[in-house]
Amino acid sequence: MATKLRDTLAALLFLGTLAVGLLYLGLGVQEAQQMEGSGTLSSQRTWTHTRSNRKNPPQQPGRGVPLTFEEFFAGTKAATAEVENRLTKSLDRDHLFIEAYGLLQALQGRRVMEDMDPQYTVVRLSDGSLSFANPDAPYLDPTERAQGVVEFRDALEQKLGIPLLYVQAPQKVYYDGDGQLPAGLVDYGDAYANIMAHTLQNADVPYLDLRPVLAETGRYGELFFSTDHHWTPEGAFLGWEAVGKTLKTDFDLDIDPRSYTQSYYTQTTYEDVFLGSQGKRVGSLYAGTDDLTVWYPDSFTQLNYEVYSQDINRTGTFQQSVLFPERLEEEDLYQSNPYTYYSGGDYSFARMRNLLNPKGPKVVLLRDSFGCTFAPFMALGCGEVITIDLRYFHDDLMEYIQWVEADMVVMLYSPGSLKLPAMFDFFYNPDQTWRPDRKPPIHLDGSFKPAPGQATSMG
Repeated sequence: MATKLRDTLAALLFLGTLAVGLLYLGLGVQEAQQMEGSGTLSSQRTWTHTRSNRKNPPQQPGRGVPLTFEEFFAGTKAATAEVENRLTKSLDRDHLFIEAYGLLQALQGRRVMEDMDPQYTVVRLSDGSLSFANPDAPYLDPTERAQGVVEFRDALEQKLGIPLLYVQAPQKVYYDGDGQLPAGLVDYGDAYANIMAHTLQNADVPYLDLRPVLAETGRYGELFFSTDHHWTPEGAFLGWEAVGKTLKTDFDLDIDPRSYTQSYYTQTTYEDVFLGSQGKRVGSLYAGTDDLTVWYPDSFTQLNYEVYSQDINRTGTFQQSVLFPERLEEEDLYQSNPYTYYSGGDYSFARMRNLLNPKGPKVVLLRDSFGCTFAPFMALGCGEVITIDLRYFHDDLMEYIQWVEADMVVMLYSPGSLKLPAMFDFFYNPDQTWRPDRKPPIHLDGSFKPAPGQATSMG
């Protein structure tokens, strides 16, 4: 009874918001203010690490045209049917305020949705997609962290005799947001990436920038989710194509060229299944929803995927091992994260073994969340890919790299990660008490299982 009453009240409130919005536009009392933010959302946890082609979001209005009574009644009737449909799901019951508030902002044409936590302020870019833009963010010079990468390269070469390739992953806001962001807002991510590139190239660190790779397609914005900050599976594939060719030509690794050949893959699209990290802050009625187009090889594959901290050990085809279709089973857009359809999520330490190419190159991939969709493609081209996320990995990185007998290390970092000190903590310091002072145990049969707390924190 309480649930039914709550649904009824929710429907009335939602209809009231719709009616006010329709009248507000229909009477033409206000012109959209494109560059002003408005309102403050309650602080909420972002479902991070969570495509483009936003599905029919409310468009930015111009000057309103008065509605006739018949038009208003028809619109209200249609809105009622939509509310009744949506209220059968927990989305509208549990996130009614976000949805109603987002709808009202969309009807007013607002491009800035402020948040109590400024780092989660959401803006609508010039192409209609969403992005985070912190109006209070200070500029952080990443030169010191870039120098840390140089030192890491030197250590790998001198102590382990293996090379490093730094790969700059892209971000949705390109060229410092020039023309993309509302006036008065800036995004430093692109500038951070440029400083990283300049420092590494001056130190002769092998470097590959994926930003121009995606830009050269002429579809840069389409290679990101509209409601999320991540690239799509197609964007990740194009990134791997560039990296795979570089590993083959510049490092003489025996990369299987089929892994970066588009005709080798089949695509399946799931429509309206994803509300990304930015969309969850402002609601689907403001943001729209994303499709998920899954890329998978159409010929026989056999992989093993192990994530020790999560007790994941899956062997089978590409689809059976490194893809997680169960991520689409959750119907609540606020609870689900279809971005992790690839790899399952962000884990401190994981291994993807290509059982059909056991003698292929063995590569350690230092990754952030952009590695979720990237690593499975990479695994098809290698013998083994060992992924490490330094946000959650708190052990001796150099010793682990030596233990897995890696042929080389690849760093894949997006511009957002250049602000995070943990992503550049390459060298183990036993004086840091928050790190367990233990060695990676190796069992007699050659298997590896980290001890409790080792290489498992938050992963």
